[in-house]
Amino acid sequence: DLGFRASPLAVVGLSAGGNLAMAALLAPLLLHHAPPPVVEALGGCDPVMPDAILLLCPVLNICRSPSPSRVVFASDVLLPQPLLKAFATAYDNDSDHWMVRDPIFSPVFAPDEALRQLPPTTILCGGLDPLLDDSVDFNTRIRRMGVPGELHIYRSLPHTFVSFPHWHILPEVESALAKSVQFLRAVCSAAPAAGVGGSATPPGGSD
Repeated sequence: DLGFRASPLAVVGLSAGGNLAMAALLAPLLLHHAPPPVVEALGGCDPVMPDAILLLCPVLNICRSPSPSRVVFASDVLLPQPLLKAFATAYDNDSDHWMVRDPIFSPVFAPDEALRQLPPTTILCGGLDPLLDDSVDFNTRIRRMGVPGELHIYRSLPHTFVSFPHWHILPEVESALAKSVQFLRAVCSAAPAAGVGGSATPPGGSD
């Protein structure tokens, strides 16, 4: 308890940070999937949502099953298939979470009633990212649930393209950074500010 309410509040996650961000927001809504320490910590709390979510090249599905983008970009320089599998194994301790499609680990499988409670959510990802299909699938699901926001795919960029400062001069990277700033400014300038648990209304739509 910080003793104050941040207002407005946006949650931003890059790559695995996007997974952690979504897991943290969904866990209070899915306590039957959460581990005992999380249930004990959150069991008496009402779910609280930020005003907006910004996901950059997020990890939204740790299942080992292939998808077109994972197959086509299996030899990606930044996230080749063996490394992707090793990361997933380390993340879920090689448990059966991925087989049962646990939504805490793979938010793309969260139930409709949980996704419907998300605030405006914008997703940015690279067109050469092995995880591209996961962002597209997640975007499709949340839009069907009425969650406003946008999906932007930068066709010639790989996973976590915003992480490399020397790439920031590339037009597509500049565009992605500008879009991120635009989205966050829209959240912060929304009036009146909704505060934690409210819902700001940045521009919606999709690419």
